[in-house]
Amino acid sequence: MSQPANHLLGKLNPNHTTHPFPDVVLNPEVQHVPLDPAKSTLRPPPPQLAADSAPRATIRVSATSFRDGRRCAFTVLSALRRARHPDRLRISVVDQALDGEDRCLATYCELARAEFAAATSQSECPYRDQIVVDEQDARKARGPVIPRHYAQMLVRDDDEFCLGVDVHSVFTTDWDVYLI
Repeated sequence: MSQPANHLLGKLNPNHTTHPFPDVVLNPEVQHVPLDPAKSTLRPPPPQLAADSAPRATIRVSATSFRDGRRCAFTVLSALRRARHPDRLRISVVDQALDGEDRCLATYCELARAEFAAATSQSECPYRDQIVVDEQDARKARGPVIPRHYAQMLVRDDDEFCLGVDVHSVFTTDWDVYLI
């Protein structure tokens, strides 16, 4: 009988509570450097932005949700709440749910009304004009690839950056600034 692909993880970390390689430091300055020293100058190029567009660059955050409207709503809320420039975000969600289940947008609007009450004048559903949702019937779902395709179709030509996330993601403070 063959061992599972993660068979080393149990040997390196029997408790599965910490990273199996705690001494690994992730630093963008040294990541993606070829192992061959002769090719060390071959690195991915930095993002190219016109000098006047960097201060207003938009980020399209794309997610697909299969019967997980509540978690999806918290992810959207987290993205907007923790961004330094939430006005520069564009959110795209493909929301697959059954009748009567939580929907991402409706649940987000409930949460956002309380969360952003003092911070914005948008009382009905803060940042609603920046969110595009494709609601689908979960009974017609055929795996994760097709909704990801639909989510990608929601990306527009004027979106300068695009980030695909899981609907159970939690964003860090000022994530948008660090990303760009």
